[in-house]
This record gives sequence, C-alpha cells and structure tokens, in this order.
Amino acid sequence: MNVSLISTDDDLWAFGVRLISSVLKRAGHSTRLILLPSQSAEYSAEVLDGARQLARASDLIGIGCCYRGSRRARQVAAAMRALGKPIVWGGLHASLNPAECAEAADIVCRGEGEETILELLESLEDGRSWEQIRNLAYRKGEELVLNPLRPPIAESCAMHNLHDGSIASRPADGDHRSAA
Repeated sequence: MNVSLISTDDDLWAFGVRLISSVLKRAGHSTRLILLPSQSAEYSAEVLDGARQLARASDLIGIGCCYRGSRRARQVAAAMRALGKPIVWGGLHASLNPAECAEAADIVCRGEGEETILELLESLEDGRSWEQIRNLAYRKGEELVLNPLRPPIAESCAMHNLHDGSIASRPADGDHRSAA
C-alpha cells in the first residue's frame, strides 16, 4: 500500500513518522514523508494544498505529532478529508488525548504504532475490519472506542533503521524541499 506520513511538529527530526516509515518499507509498503515544520500556529491554505497534493496517491494518511503540533495536525486532517482516504493520527499527543484526536481523524493509534500500523494495513488490504486491532481508538457514532493496548515492544528503537526513502518538506513559508 501507499502511505503518506505527515509530521506537524516544529522540527525536522520527525522521529515517530520516520520510525513508522522504516517499519512499513521493511514490510514492502511505499511511504512518503511529508514534514511540515512551522513556527506559526496554523498553516496557510497554500501549505495545506501542497500537502494534499503530495498525499493524493496514498491509500492511507498518517499524521504524527507531539502536543506542540496538535493544532496544525487537526488542520492537516481537515485538509486531507477531501482525498477520501482513511486518516490515522498517532504520536504522543494522540496517545494521551485519543478523544480529541478521534474528532479529527478516522483512527487514532495509542502507544507504540509499529505492529499496529502493519496490522491495520493488512486489514485494509484484505478488506477486513480493523475495529478490534489493539492500540486503536475511534468514534463509533458518539461513543469513543478504546481498544486494549499492546504490551510495549522490547528494543523498539534499536530494531529499526530510520526512514530511508523520499522525504518531502514544506515549511510554512511555502519553500518546498524534497530529499531522497
């Protein structure tokens, strides 16, 4: 599957989305990292449109951030809705605030996402329900569903190389950069 992973944090380290990208690539999926660092509280329409264009060929859109990028993450999720693709929000903010994040995204990943994202993609590829996958949260009508959490992964960071594919970065000033 093709997956776009978007970071809305202020820095280009984007450790979480890079780690998830590495896991997905190792499993044979295609990923595109879209790094949207900004010192502004909100993105311009131009930046959101550029991100949407970069993600248009994706089967799934993932958004990751810590608290400082959460307002912008909500903005990105709203902009991605036009693509009609499932939106997953993960990272520290999503893990601590699943109810808030489930208002903006279709699916919230709580805790470590390496195994969860692989299981989610497998379910989507096979046309099976993903609603029982551990670590996920989502809204079912007005109800917030919080699935049980997986046990922590031992040596999570040590067992993966960071992202090794195409990176697209679009800071708030509109200067688009891409690196391989």
